[in-house]
Amino acid sequence: MTHVVGALRNLHRLAGARVEKLTRLVLPPGHEPILDVMAMIWIDGVEVGFQTVGATAVGLSSPLAEDLYEQLESAELCGEYEEFPELDDRDFQDLACNRVEKISRGIHPIGHPDVIWDKVEIWTDGVAAALRIARDEADQQA
Repeated sequence: MTHVVGALRNLHRLAGARVEKLTRLVLPPGHEPILDVMAMIWIDGVEVGFQTVGATAVGLSSPLAEDLYEQLESAELCGEYEEFPELDDRDFQDLACNRVEKISRGIHPIGHPDVIWDKVEIWTDGVAAALRIARDEADQQA
């Protein structure tokens, strides 16, 4: 992916980059991804992640520090369960599934095959991104 210039390194742009990589990894072969829908799901995961830790959310268009952007962009895809084992909890997975179903109902195109568990992976990656941002900010303030 071509790197964007400083001020354009924000969560909205990061959502697009992460979702492109994630959909190739988690969607079934031959499934046509709807990247804007997947990006909305990822961003919702980020917002929930910030709420979970009580951190101040980073705005979608707010510039991210370049090192943080690069760390999030290059984070291992679907490696969030190793980094944050609490995301593999059954209750969290139920929450993720319900959240994704709710989001999908409003924006998923009629007739497009639904892939809830794949969307849950994308949503959970968004939560993990927020947890990384909150952790990095806490480390910088310590």
